[in-house]
Amino acid sequence: MTSSRPQVIVHAPDGRGLREVGVAGETVGRAWSPRDLRRVLRRAGVPAAGCPARGARHPARP
Repeated sequence: MTSSRPQVIVHAPDGRGLREVGVAGETVGRAWSPRDLRRVLRRAGVPAAGCPARGARHPARP
């Protein structure tokens, strides 16, 4: 089963709190906050629908 969504990896924060963001195996930017993460993903062309950084709820939670 394949997904049409690209694989997104957000690495653990470095000493300054900056997180490296990768899409499909390629580094696309760095983010400090959820807002920065949304901006990096938007610029990389990743669709925002269902993105936890956008406030979507987990399907198992009410």
